[in-house]
Amino acid sequence: MSELDRLKEQLAYLKFWQGIMVVTDISLVGWLVSTADGAHAPTVVLAIIGVIALIFGIVVLHRQIEHRSIRSGDYSHGNYCRDRHARRRLRVCRHCT
Repeated sequence: MSELDRLKEQLAYLKFWQGIMVVTDISLVGWLVSTADGAHAPTVVLAIIGVIALIFGIVVLHRQIEHRSIRSGDYSHGNYCRDRHARRRLRVCRHCT
């Protein structure tokens, strides 16, 4: 598996988990808005801590995704093909002509 493919797999995996965290955060905020008055105080406090932790996790994942996106941008078609040609000792591919 090439480095570019590996980075794309990592990006997809991180985006998947970021999406799960966003949906969980939205659901938890919705629960807080709808039932905060009737819920026990420790439950509300734990939910608020959970929302803060999820937001922190979403930001951390976003930064990792952004960092890996910049790294994958270094693998433009020309750089990718030049590296591949050097390894396989090919002159050019049909995309590079």
